[in-house]
Amino acid sequence: MRVHPRVNAVSDLCVISSDGQSHLCNLENLSAGGLLLSGPPELVADNPCGSRITVAVPLAGHEPVLLEGRVARHQPHDDQGIVLAVELEPISSRRP
Repeated sequence: MRVHPRVNAVSDLCVISSDGQSHLCNLENLSAGGLLLSGPPELVADNPCGSRITVAVPLAGHEPVLLEGRVARHQPHDDQGIVLAVELEPISSRRP
């Protein structure tokens, strides 16, 4: 059973690996605890399970919101891509 309800969402966003590599991805769904992203196969090579990442979520007319998390899992998505499950860092543990 899931801890947080999920909401289907469609948006482009940017994943920034701990080594500074960035990839354009699609947001598939989100919850208070995480995100499901789809993107190119290179996303897995740069972000293995357990790695820390930053997700830049664009907001119209504003700077992107930066979310911190870790890669929980990944799996093939379609003929040319993968999905990446990201567990978000709880807001209470983020530093101001």
